[in-house]
Amino acid sequence: MKQLASEGLTMMIVTHEMQFARDVSTRIFYMDEGIIYEEGTPNEIFDSPKRYKTRAFVKRLKTLTLSVESLDYDFIGMSESIRQFGEKNMLSKKRVEKLRRVYEEILAQNLVPVQGVGFPITLSIEYSEKEDSLEMRFIWQGERYDPMESGDEISVKIVKASVSGYGHEHTNGANSLIIKI
Repeated sequence: MKQLASEGLTMMIVTHEMQFARDVSTRIFYMDEGIIYEEGTPNEIFDSPKRYKTRAFVKRLKTLTLSVESLDYDFIGMSESIRQFGEKNMLSKKRVEKLRRVYEEILAQNLVPVQGVGFPITLSIEYSEKEDSLEMRFIWQGERYDPMESGDEISVKIVKASVSGYGHEHTNGANSLIIKI
């Protein structure tokens, strides 16, 4: 098939072999639930997919999503869910402790107690097996508030010591804080 592709023949191939698809394709159609969910060049699909399911599939993401609906959320239960997620995905104890530390400092110290931060607050953790990368995403409604910029000084120092990078966006009334661990 690689030889035929190199000769310029048009082919339609259905595969789960992502490296093969990337190597021989000029156009990729990602299908989900029986429809074309996203399409683009190999670089568009593999390097910067626009839609979540495409990203999860090509990067082999394992995710955990938690939601805080009110001030009386289950702090310990959420922390335990993070520990179990790390254990299930065979993350090192050090990485799991960093996840739990960032969860505590950002959510408990800098989002939940701040007036103007709207509920729900969604926390998602994404682990890419393929890239061995780990990201935490905090999403909430309200006015622009970047806890890494305006949050509790000690908490921010603790978080910065535990992470490899972070970024904040505020779009259409929604805040998004992405932290790389």
